[in-house]
Amino acid sequence: MKTNLTNKEMCDWLVANGYPLTCHPGEILKDNLEDMNLSAYKVAKDLKLNRGTISGILNGSKKITVQTGVLLARYFDNSLAFWVNMQNGFELDFIEKSMTAELEQVPHAVAQ
Repeated sequence: MKTNLTNKEMCDWLVANGYPLTCHPGEILKDNLEDMNLSAYKVAKDLKLNRGTISGILNGSKKITVQTGVLLARYFDNSLAFWVNMQNGFELDFIEKSMTAELEQVPHAVAQ
């Protein structure tokens, strides 16, 4: 399996393999923007980010990095952990599901 997938590619894989779709972090960001009546352009401008960064997070083609998470936390008055844990949780869920067959082949350690 290819590593370093975008959030969108992970979502597509989950759906194609019959897993219930877990929303990616961009969907949570999108909800925040809608709730506050903010545009991606406004957020990008306020955070001094390329508009493509915010748009990419929203559509799943970019991940929330620690650096972007710091900015989002300050902007939305929440925590870095909120954004980073959401991204990491999404990726962990994907990895666990995508590696099920491989993991079944890995033995458990036995003390000698």
